Amino acid sequence: MKSNRINFEIPASTLKEVNDAIELAKAKLEPYLLSDITSDELNGHARMGDVKLSFVSNILESVQFNESMVPRYHNLEEAKADKRYFESLSEVCGKLEQLTSRVVMNQQLAGVELLDFSNDVYATIKRLYQSGDPNAKAIFPSLRPHYAKPKRKGKEEV
Repeated sequence: MKSNRINFEIPASTLKEVNDAIELAKAKLEPYLLSDITSDELNGHARMGDVKLSFVSNILESVQFNESMVPRYHNLEEAKADKRYFESLSEVCGKLEQLTSRVVMNQQLAGVELLDFSNDVYATIKRLYQSGDPNAKAIFPSLRPHYAKPKRKGKEEV
């Protein structure tokens, strides 16, 4: 028998609580998140990570008592606020990414197990159909289209 690691269901009450908590988190963060950021604003710019955060921290510390080193078109206090905002979102992102990764991996494993089961059952029904089993004859025609090979693009139908 094949291994089946996913062998439980999430109770509806738990799913409701989780979805409510997600909606609550969205509502709490909504006032602090821009909704109109475009990919053009982000493309071509360096991404912030631990190494760059260390660099930014060093820059902010270095100019803390010597603001004359900050170009006039920048604002030191806004940069400090951006750093605090970035760090706050990093903490939230880290937790969300960990949870999302685990949820996605579990969903994918459930899908793998379900497709393995379905493919094996389909193969059995197909064999029974080919041997003339009346039950398989009733079921197989409705399943067959799911296994039809997709038509290639550019090929005309005959």
